[in-house]
Amino acid sequence: MATPEQATGQCPICQLELPIPELEPHAQTRFGLSQNPDDPILIDDDAPSVSCLHCGADIPLDQYASHEAAHSLQADEAAAAKLQRQQNDAAERRHFEALQSTYGMAGKDEGRCHRCNEEGHWARECPRNPYNAEHKARVLEDLTHAAICAAQRPGEFYEMRTDIILLLKQALAAQQGSLQAILSGCVTHFQGSPGEVGWSCGYKNIQMQISHLLKQDQAVAKALFGNCGYVPDVASLQAWLECAWTAGFDPMGAEQLGRKVQGTMKWVGTTEAAALLRQFGIRARIVDFKGMAIRKVQKTGGSSSPHSSGQARNTAFSGGDSSTRQVHQGVACDNCGLKPIRGSRFHSLARHNYDLCEGCRGLDDAEASGPYEQIGPIIKGPVDHSAMVDWVWRYFSDGSVGSGSSGGSSQGQPPSLMSKLTGPVQLSGKGPLYLQHEGHSRTIIGIEKVFRANGQLPAVAFLILDPSTRTGPLDRALRERKGWQRMLKRGVDTLKMEDYQILYCEEGLATGPELEGLMVMSSAEHFGPPDWTAKRHEELGKAKPG
Repeated sequence: MATPEQATGQCPICQLELPIPELEPHAQTRFGLSQNPDDPILIDDDAPSVSCLHCGADIPLDQYASHEAAHSLQADEAAAAKLQRQQNDAAERRHFEALQSTYGMAGKDEGRCHRCNEEGHWARECPRNPYNAEHKARVLEDLTHAAICAAQRPGEFYEMRTDIILLLKQALAAQQGSLQAILSGCVTHFQGSPGEVGWSCGYKNIQMQISHLLKQDQAVAKALFGNCGYVPDVASLQAWLECAWTAGFDPMGAEQLGRKVQGTMKWVGTTEAAALLRQFGIRARIVDFKGMAIRKVQKTGGSSSPHSSGQARNTAFSGGDSSTRQVHQGVACDNCGLKPIRGSRFHSLARHNYDLCEGCRGLDDAEASGPYEQIGPIIKGPVDHSAMVDWVWRYFSDGSVGSGSSGGSSQGQPPSLMSKLTGPVQLSGKGPLYLQHEGHSRTIIGIEKVFRANGQLPAVAFLILDPSTRTGPLDRALRERKGWQRMLKRGVDTLKMEDYQILYCEEGLATGPELEGLMVMSSAEHFGPPDWTAKRHEELGKAKPG
């Protein structure tokens, strides 16, 4: 029997086989969100710290409890990932169509399917793929509201006995120390099913938005999906998205995705979410954020980022596009046909002229052609996203968003008298935020500030529902007050992408000329370096704001 150190599991995102202890850190790095406690931590030498017994890193005293909890939870999450892999014996949901839709294909070659060993198609297109048969059977040709309403089905979700927002409020309030947190209104968490792993995060975040909208206002609920009263499943949402395109919403996005998403595994993002919701009159708005890449981090020099954890100071910033992915021109993936390969390329050292993309490298049968040499990708450095943190705090605290400027700061003063009287955790009733970046999307349901002694800046963290998180373990973690921070909290130091988009929904319904104006997709606000912001305004100046 394999020892725990020898046991392996498969990444639910890219299917890469890894030792269990390495699985969770690997899954986080797939999205540039690593919170691996083994990662180097920069600290202020003047701040009291202790050495971690597990990894040997010097940890500030006020962070040691959460760091220790991260270590203990890693094993639990790795086991959960292993179980997910066993349940998902058909898991080869690739990011191929997302890259195809975004970047195009340069002469896709005819493939040879490893599932049926026949030529002419790739494995993910194989008729023997069980998910394909069920998914494609749901495709509707008639995209009228009546036809979609008749065929739509409710989405499946793990039903929690207590609303997750209320459980989170209790867990936050039970923490030690001085803190202030603001949470959204009621939300239902939607996790990806085995057949949806790797491509459905956009739809899952749309479902979380809908779950709030249905509870927010009776008029809004009546307008959505033929007044069905439930959150539709992914196949139904795909039909509704094509319906929105047919009605004239987001014509540019429709062309980019070939006006076809039903029966496919194409990724969708904030613009598709906005188009889908706007056809019902929902005032779905999109905000662009471009961070400033931090070229150098050291203890001395420069001024501290307003929302850094206080562990380091930034000495130089750049608006450069470090999010650009490496392109391997002329090289195709020999499993799915992606050409050119973008990001990491895996070149076989045992098989002549054989290369795999990031997604296909994780397939079980890829090992037969190993070992591989990994070529790329570009490594991203830390990025300052103070403007986005400010915006999120203002959104949940008083709703003063929409001005297009950074407004007030979320650096945060110590808790006010009002917060002391009403408690450190407030329920705003506001809708959740759909957070999008390259490769993944999640839902922000709140924001937390932990105040520090000796004049240090507060530690700020987003409270996030991730479609890749399993709802059952999350429910138990919140009830037992153990390990929930690792599943929900994301410090601002994890915002490692340069480009983010946030979708939020304003109250009420748009009609008449306002509804017509929502057909054109453009961001309501832009935050970033001055030259980038000016360029974005110039590019979208002729478009009606959305």
